[in-house]
Amino acid sequence: MGWVEPIATVIQAFATVIQALAVSGAAWVAWKGLTTWRRELIARRRAELAEQTLAMFYEARDIIAGARFPGSFGEEGSTRPKRPNESEDEARYKNALYVPVERLTQKSEFWGKFEAARYPFMALFDAEAAKSFETIQKARNDILISARMLILYYGSVGENLKCQRRKWEANIGWGLTEDDDFARDIDEAVSAIEMVCKSAIFVASD
Repeated sequence: MGWVEPIATVIQAFATVIQALAVSGAAWVAWKGLTTWRRELIARRRAELAEQTLAMFYEARDIIAGARFPGSFGEEGSTRPKRPNESEDEARYKNALYVPVERLTQKSEFWGKFEAARYPFMALFDAEAAKSFETIQKARNDILISARMLILYYGSVGENLKCQRRKWEANIGWGLTEDDDFARDIDEAVSAIEMVCKSAIFVASD
C-alpha cells in the first residue's frame, strides 16, 4: 500500500493545477469580456457623438448660408442700434448690412452649443479632427466683423478701404460670384468632419 500515498499526492497536485488553470481561465475570460465591453462602449459613445457633431455641422452650414443670403424680408435689420441724424437712405443701407448679424444673433443658443461640443469631441477624437470647429467659428466671426466694419466705415473713401470693403461684402454674401471662397472653406470643413464622424459611425455599426 506504500504506492497509494504518492499517487494521492500526485492527484492532489494535479487537481491543484487544474483548479489554478480554471481560475486563470475564468479571470482571462472575465478580462477579455471587460475589454470587449469597454471597447464597444467607447465605440458607441464615439458614434453617438459623431452623429450629433455631424448634424450640428450641417446645421451650422445652413445657418451661415442663410445669414449670407443677400436679400432681406420684412423688418430684418431694424434691430440695429442707430446713430442720431441718420438719413432714410443711410438707415436703410445700414439695416441691410446688419441683416447677417441679426440672423446669426438669432441663433445664439445654437452657437453656444456648437462651441461647447468642441471639447467632448476633442476628448474622444483629437485636436486635429476638431480643427473644423475653428473654421466654422471663424466664418461666423468674419461675417459679424465684416458687417459691423461696413456699417462703421459707411461713407468713408480711400483706395485701401475700397479693397477691404469688397472683401467685407464678399464675407457677408454681397456681390457673390460662382467662385465663393468663403463657402468653399465651410464646405471643406464639413467634408473633413464628415470623414472622421462617418468612420466612427461605421466602426460602431460593424
